[in-house]
Amino acid sequence: MKLIMKDGKGHRIALRIPYGLILNKIVAKRAPKFLGKYGVIITKEQAMCLLAGLRRFKKDYRGLTLVEMEGADGEYLTIRV
Repeated sequence: MKLIMKDGKGHRIALRIPYGLILNKIVAKRAPKFLGKYGVIITKEQAMCLLAGLRRFKKDYRGLTLVEMEGADGEYLTIRV
């Protein structure tokens, strides 16, 4: 996953986040407890299924832009698969 952030002054930050840090069993096991604090009810099995789907999505749609936002003051954010 690639995050690109720019501020209104021309500074740019590009971060590459390995999928292994995001899409793993540890995250899937802890996700139900963390999301429960925000009112999202999900089981461990559902979290594992979601992560498996995200892995398949990554292979099929590599380079797809998920989020692209631009603020009024020139701030910019892009999240790509």
